[in-house]
Amino acid sequence: MRTPDFIGPWKAWRVAIASQNPPAEVCLAGYLLHCPGAHTFWSWWGLSIVHLRDLPGMQPAVKLYPQAEYELIVYAIDPLKVPHPDPDKPPFAMLTPLDVQEQFHGLSDTQVQEMGAVFAQAVALGHISPDQDFRRMWRVFIRDEVKKRGGGYGESVQ
Repeated sequence: MRTPDFIGPWKAWRVAIASQNPPAEVCLAGYLLHCPGAHTFWSWWGLSIVHLRDLPGMQPAVKLYPQAEYELIVYAIDPLKVPHPDPDKPPFAMLTPLDVQEQFHGLSDTQVQEMGAVFAQAVALGHISPDQDFRRMWRVFIRDEVKKRGGGYGESVQ
């Protein structure tokens, strides 16, 4: 496995957008997260940020509020299907429900990609856990990063 892009107590690898799940047409940032001890039963997560624009041949995105343009999701990876994920071989077997699902608006795709790196690095450094028990912290973290860049933040999934 290649060297992680971010290393701390945990690790994060940038994932090639062309092989992402969700598909490359909508995915702006993707990371594989290895966080042993963050949960009792699994230690791998995926982090993706997608745009919510309509695309030909695809169902319209589900927006939690009318202005929503982007969505960040963090999801556990099923250890029974993919015990040792490879950042160069996604997609990964996603567990549901999602650990984190937040929507926001008012930024450029480039700003959103930069935020993906900020979030992945924060996880690798141990500043925030990918586990669902930390949804409230994620909500504040995402809201603050979006507002810092001049964007807006709407409603969230509980």
